[in-house]
Amino acid sequence: MLETELAVATVKIVLDVLDKVTGGALEEVGTQLLQYLKTKLQGTLKLDKVREDPALLRATVLDRALEDKRFKSDLEQLVLKFQKLESNTAKTIQNNQSGVNINAENSNVVGQQFFRNQQ
Repeated sequence: MLETELAVATVKIVLDVLDKVTGGALEEVGTQLLQYLKTKLQGTLKLDKVREDPALLRATVLDRALEDKRFKSDLEQLVLKFQKLESNTAKTIQNNQSGVNINAENSNVVGQQFFRNQQ
């Protein structure tokens, strides 16, 4: 992953975690990413200021990823883990009149019900 993509993805995840828009496994991995950044950027950046200035975190992560390949690799693993979990999470499920539930994310039929026309 390019360092710029890594920085952008990191900021998105941090904002999601800080705004509590994740849950379950996503929240767990997001929290791990946040803790990793707190440890590695200690003294460099206050993560509680990210909501006010996300560009500062993006620039800090970009600089650090360009300088420190281990940092980049570790952070990349956390970001990819988060993104994989996020993509496996069903985003939209539609319940039709016909009783067929469609997972719009993967276009899978989740369940189907049949009704008789009573006349």
